[in-house]
Amino acid sequence: MTTRPLPREELRAVLLDSGGVLMRPIGGRWNPRADFEQTVLAHAPSITAEQFAAAIAAGDRLLAESSPEPDDYHQLMLREVEVDPTPELLAGLRPLGPPCPDWAGRTDVPALWRHSRSLASRQPNRRRSISRR
Repeated sequence: MTTRPLPREELRAVLLDSGGVLMRPIGGRWNPRADFEQTVLAHAPSITAEQFAAAIAAGDRLLAESSPEPDDYHQLMLREVEVDPTPELLAGLRPLGPPCPDWAGRTDVPALWRHSRSLASRQPNRRRSISRR
């Protein structure tokens, strides 16, 4: 299926997807991280694929019911596979970067937008695909 680009005046948002991550998360799932099993196996090498599947299902149920802190989420899954959630193991399972910014509360977004457009305009022979209504 081919879609045509919207006229500039109808464009309301731009989705920037780096490497398809928004469409297909690394490891095939959003949570837990793709290296969850590898990280846990380094501490408890006897866990089976079936045990991991049960732990991840328990974690999915928790996420469906609430918005837990990462450590609470990981502790639940680790207890499901009967692994002690040590501080070292929990640190290895934490998100890799800082939390996402709260864009709704930012007052500098228009300035950032103008700055990104000015950078794009300095690059000749590059098609500009960012526009603002």
